Amino acid sequence: MTVPALIRLALLAGGAAALLVGESSRAELLRPAEAALSFILLAAVSARRTRADRPLLAAAAALFCGDLLYFVNGNLKILPDILFPVEEGAYTIYILAMAGYLLQTCRREAALATAEKITLGFLLAGFSWISAKYVLFPFFASGNFASPYFYATSTVYRATEALVVALAVLLGMKALSRYWMLTLNGLILLAVSSLALGYNTGVLNEERISFPFQEYGWLWGLLCLLAARTYPQEEENFARWHSARVRLVWLIFVFNMGLLAMLYATRALTAAPDAFHLSSLLLAVLGLWIVANLISFRISEDIHSVLDSLRTGSDPDSGKVFRLDIHEVELFAERLKAAYATIRAQTELSALAAVSAQVAHDIRSPLAALDSALRDLSRLPEDKRLLIRNATGRIRDIANNLLERNRSVGSGVRGPEDRGPLLLSGLIEPVITEKRLQYRDRSDVSIGSAMDRDAYGLFGLVDPVDLARVLSNLVNNSVEAMPGGGTVSITLSRRDGSGVITVRDDGKGIPPSLIASLGNRGATYGKKGGSGLGLYHARGSAEKWGGSLSISSVAGEGTEITLTVPLAPQPDWFASSLSLAAGSAVVILDDDATIHQLWKGRFDSCRAGERGVRFYGFSSPEALKRWLGEEGGAGPGLFLFDYELPGSGNTGLELAKQLGVASRTILATSRYEEPGIRDACRRLGIPLLPKNLAGLIPIHVDAPASSATTAVLIDDDPLARLTWKTAARGAGVELLACAAPAEAVSAAAKLPRSTPLYVDFELGAGLSGASVAAELRAMGFTDITLVTGHPPEHLSLSPRGSRSPARSRHGRGKRLEAAAPRLDLTVKKPGQGPGFSHTVRQIR
Repeated sequence: MTVPALIRLALLAGGAAALLVGESSRAELLRPAEAALSFILLAAVSARRTRADRPLLAAAAALFCGDLLYFVNGNLKILPDILFPVEEGAYTIYILAMAGYLLQTCRREAALATAEKITLGFLLAGFSWISAKYVLFPFFASGNFASPYFYATSTVYRATEALVVALAVLLGMKALSRYWMLTLNGLILLAVSSLALGYNTGVLNEERISFPFQEYGWLWGLLCLLAARTYPQEEENFARWHSARVRLVWLIFVFNMGLLAMLYATRALTAAPDAFHLSSLLLAVLGLWIVANLISFRISEDIHSVLDSLRTGSDPDSGKVFRLDIHEVELFAERLKAAYATIRAQTELSALAAVSAQVAHDIRSPLAALDSALRDLSRLPEDKRLLIRNATGRIRDIANNLLERNRSVGSGVRGPEDRGPLLLSGLIEPVITEKRLQYRDRSDVSIGSAMDRDAYGLFGLVDPVDLARVLSNLVNNSVEAMPGGGTVSITLSRRDGSGVITVRDDGKGIPPSLIASLGNRGATYGKKGGSGLGLYHARGSAEKWGGSLSISSVAGEGTEITLTVPLAPQPDWFASSLSLAAGSAVVILDDDATIHQLWKGRFDSCRAGERGVRFYGFSSPEALKRWLGEEGGAGPGLFLFDYELPGSGNTGLELAKQLGVASRTILATSRYEEPGIRDACRRLGIPLLPKNLAGLIPIHVDAPASSATTAVLIDDDPLARLTWKTAARGAGVELLACAAPAEAVSAAAKLPRSTPLYVDFELGAGLSGASVAAELRAMGFTDITLVTGHPPEHLSLSPRGSRSPARSRHGRGKRLEAAAPRLDLTVKKPGQGPGFSHTVRQIR
């Protein structure tokens, strides 16, 4: 048997033994016993108290002082004129502190419903009336202790005692823990007993115990308070108003109130000559109340024992033995056993969550590379471009679905993100995935997104749940507007300092006369059974965030809905851009080779190599550490680390801290949404880059590659001119593409002589590109490149040379840039446009 159980058994035995005390020695024994119990209670509260128990500690200390002085005044009779007022003051402090403790408990743990507040009012009024009628007013009329001090303390005590009893009765109906059951019933015992004890002392002015039952009630109340300290306070201490616990005891309470009303109607209460008889009757009713309350408590406890078995993961059959044999509770347990078996089977699958998260991470790495490559597919036929985009979207859907499942298994809810600035692209992407999965049976419907470079780093102050709901409804409307199939696209961009989310479809459109009414409650169009609440909610949400919603449509062509949301400053954990110094080094640490290729393509596109920036890629921390040791602390300007480094035992954050390069590190990871990683980045001062946005982040290099910002192309092939324009636009170069040499010479005359010139080796009408290049060279141009689809050894490089016998137009997809020695030209890698070149050799 445990120590708390032994203590409770000893207290029960002590309460029973008190009944055996003879009448002659009752006063001499019960009063010191009460003082001793009060001291033990004070010690128990002091030993196990929290900040919330401070009022209880004050109440226990005052109660001990009052009981000690009660013993001294009643048995030892030491300085009664001085100590008796102190005793009254101590009991007044006790009742005020106890009222504070119960009120604090109501605010913190047991918020009262309206019906409970009304009940509390009736209880307070009823007990106030009993206390005033049978104790307070008779005390005033008796003339005993006739001083303002005693009148004031008695009034405060009795009024506060009425509040304590009312709260104790009400909270006793809701108690779910043994601690509160014993505490509240102990307080009620003390209050009912104090009626007779107060009447005896204040009205009759008698020192002897004229009616022992009231003194026993005070003793047993102290025993209940002390026994309560042997039980812990649970996480859930009180039931709600509509619970089975409260409803059962409420019926019992109403029955007892009806019994008291009947006694009052038959004058059994009003015939009581004094508080002794009244308190005896109340104690008898209280006994019925305690027994009935205990029954409802046991029933509720049986139900909660079944629920707790699920919360702790134990088998319901191996939990607590049911206190009462109730069929409904056993049936409830059997139903939960079946549900528990299902839950346990699902729990065994939770180990797969980590695997799914890793798979999603591994998928997103090549996905980021694909996203970057998809920005320039102009050379591919339309059907192949569509195939690649659909395949990439499918991969993204799989990755997002795995991540969402992992969040559900791990926490039961989506990550607990703060309601600060939220990354808009991160909110839109899961909605697109959800809609693709929802309409996967509609092969004629395509749902996609477009994020341009302006969409990078757009954060908004929006509600993520409402935004997901709005976008979901808008996509549903678009799909329903395309019964024959079509395309729905969601785009994100920046406009005039706001984020703009656009949902477009190529459905049947909306008549102009109806557009103005859409977005109002009940307004709808072309949707069978539609209520108009979707657009109404979308407009209301946008306006609540400080944005707006607009609709434009052309009948027969489609509809465009524009959602404008206010932008927020980028949070401190977010990497807004990559800044490189000319001649610096960039170190990339990632176990996925496609990420290295992605970064290389990004840096090549901004001509960082031409500015002297060097790149080093590593797939493991060990290789990086060896390289840093060999470099002797040369100090690269920028480190791009992945968070997950399989097999190393460290994360990218931990490695940056170990190497002392946190101030020069950016963490590129797909796990940017996790608050723990964000907080770690803040502590280390490391910016965080969502890996799926690696293709969009702005890159700045300090020194310009060249003073020239314009290049000239002379080529008679329209497709070649279009290809070069696309490449130049991606490199930030303004390209003047000319079909005729005369047009190019005229335009070049106005340009600086350092302007790069690119001339097709075979121009139309039998004209040689070498001749045109010689003419441009004579004009003073120094950077001239001949381009062709033929290998160099098949060419005649004379400025007036003849055309090559085999004109290889099919080779324009893989151009080889050749050079004429007499023109001091440069040989360059094949397949490169302006801004992508890399010198191989020079021919003098």
